[in-house]
Amino acid sequence: MIHHLQPERRTLHGHFSRDLAPVLTISSGDTVVCSTLDAGWGMEPFAGGAYTPRKEFEGRSAPLDDGHALIGPIEIREAQPGMTLEVYVDAHVPGPGGSCLAEGWLTVFNEQYGLLDRGSSTHGRWTTSAGSGAISTGTRSRCVRSWA
Repeated sequence: MIHHLQPERRTLHGHFSRDLAPVLTISSGDTVVCSTLDAGWGMEPFAGGAYTPRKEFEGRSAPLDDGHALIGPIEIREAQPGMTLEVYVDAHVPGPGGSCLAEGWLTVFNEQYGLLDRGSSTHGRWTTSAGSGAISTGTRSRCVRSWA
């Protein structure tokens, strides 16, 4: 059987907890197709360049939803304590684009690459070609440094 989970208040949370009730119960061998939000609960990509507000998921509850947007949990009917869970990822399909936020706060990378004292945040933005996995940074993006 194929199940679908969409990002909605019932399926999203911003923390891990064994006390969360399952949002879906499946049988061993079932398939689950999940659509997710980005780490910042974004409903649309950042514009790129200097930070500008964007549409984000409404209805978050602090402090429980202060972390990245997570979907689930999913319960497996036949699972018992002590059993090993085996998960296959058949496909990972990226959305139309993404972004990377840097500068202006203390992280290992910002410190290592001298991005602490700029006083503002910068978004690098990229787009993807559907089905190809190819990424293009376009003309509006700014690459500060390569971390490769």
